Amino acid sequence: MWNNAEARFYAEALATSDYADTVGTALRGLLGNIPSLLDVGAGSGVLGRMLAGAGGRWTAVEPNRFMAHTLAAGRRPPTRIIRDVWRNLGRHEDMIHDTVLAANVGGPLDCAAEFVGALRPLATRQFCWTVSAQRGPRRYCLSGFLPPELHGEDETPGVEIALEKLGDTFAPDEIALVDWTFRAVFPTKGEAEEHFAARFPVDDPAYRQALADWVAHHLERTRTGWVAQARKSAAILLWRNRN
Repeated sequence: MWNNAEARFYAEALATSDYADTVGTALRGLLGNIPSLLDVGAGSGVLGRMLAGAGGRWTAVEPNRFMAHTLAAGRRPPTRIIRDVWRNLGRHEDMIHDTVLAANVGGPLDCAAEFVGALRPLATRQFCWTVSAQRGPRRYCLSGFLPPELHGEDETPGVEIALEKLGDTFAPDEIALVDWTFRAVFPTKGEAEEHFAARFPVDDPAYRQALADWVAHHLERTRTGWVAQARKSAAILLWRNRN
């Protein structure tokens, strides 16, 4: 689970990325009208505001304090905010909704069957889970800005892990792939270098120098600052509940 500083960075960067335009638009086309939405891992509400029907019920589940505060202070706050994790939703009342969405919730990849088994019954019509699909790193949102020798992460697409864990029993009815780009803007080159050094604190002078050199030479200069970006792909896994 994020600390507040990490949550703030992610929320601010996501606002300058094309996530809503790409993934949000694809979800709206797939899910249609949503009279009531259970938004699990709602973050700052980027998708929930797009998908929840006007005047409908939008329940946001978000354990991070900063994100929950951002949700409550937004131009269209959720009907209800629950600061808890997905495993505990059975303890709360009134959890049944038309649509359940778990967007960019990657933590449960290794227990994907348990995750789907817990959340799908809360949806009367459809359950949607988006996971990473790029062949590249998944742990840190800007790891993909770096080459493999610097980020050092497993590059197996998250969707492959999820589908293997789900097996035939929990396999989704539909899968859609959407490409997008995570984009973070830093006021100065130095702040960008400090950011990456803090995220990859390897105690090796040669590594630290290689990391600093890569960041310095691959940032993009814009009118608003220095940009680091990582190409992403989202797999939208969709289960239709047929009554």
